[in-house]
Amino acid sequence: MRIMEGQKALPRPGGTGIPNRSNIMNTIYTVLLDDDTVGTISSDTIDGQSAEGFIGEVMNVHLHDENGNPIERQGRLVEVLSAE
Repeated sequence: MRIMEGQKALPRPGGTGIPNRSNIMNTIYTVLLDDDTVGTISSDTIDGQSAEGFIGEVMNVHLHDENGNPIERQGRLVEVLSAE
């Protein structure tokens, strides 16, 4: 069975009703590290938890260099700037 955009998957009869990982919404957090680096963290990399719960922790964030290449930086999380 194919699920088209905008349709929801219905639980199978006798199923648990617990959505699988593909049905869970992923939140992208834009965050600030202690060295003034701004990058993003995906909620699935923090097991669906809120990024605010990791303030003060050392985290890896994703961003792009001056040429647009994806890079990763590590630093202490200072602030969550936005969530999408």
